[in-house]
Amino acid sequence: MLVLRLFERLFGFLFINLCRCHAVHDAYVAVDDADALPGGIEPDEDPDDNFTDAGNTYYTGYLATAKRLGISAGVGNNLYAPAKEITRQEMFTLLYNALKLIGQLPQGRSGKTLSDFTDTGQISAWAEKAMTLLVETDTVSGSGGKLNPDGTTTRAEMAQVLYNLLGK
Repeated sequence: MLVLRLFERLFGFLFINLCRCHAVHDAYVAVDDADALPGGIEPDEDPDDNFTDAGNTYYTGYLATAKRLGISAGVGNNLYAPAKEITRQEMFTLLYNALKLIGQLPQGRSGKTLSDFTDTGQISAWAEKAMTLLVETDTVSGSGGKLNPDGTTTRAEMAQVLYNLLGK
């Protein structure tokens, strides 16, 4: 199962902030290891269309694949900012897009809505659909009445979200 594979990849480094390049790489490897898509997904070996700042590293092909599949649109101007720590709304959007791609979006309604949180005005328009679903399904519960969409995601926070998904 995809969520279990993601949890396993994150477990050893729970209190380290998550970089954008690691988020895409770990999600890709989990999808591939879980056989979530028939035939799997190979990272683009020689991508014609990649983010300008993708570089030439172990994650370069994964970024191109994430872009091609619509899992990530980057940060704008054809940039991904791979070394930048990933925000909560960025991570939740990547997770939402990956789960949507494989047909495993969480189901059910908790009775919670974005309006239950005091900082929903900080959610970017591009992240609103993902944040709405993850809140409504109680996959994301926030802390102290806030979602902290612009806060940096730790691996521990992502592990909690994945744990919540395992219970769905």
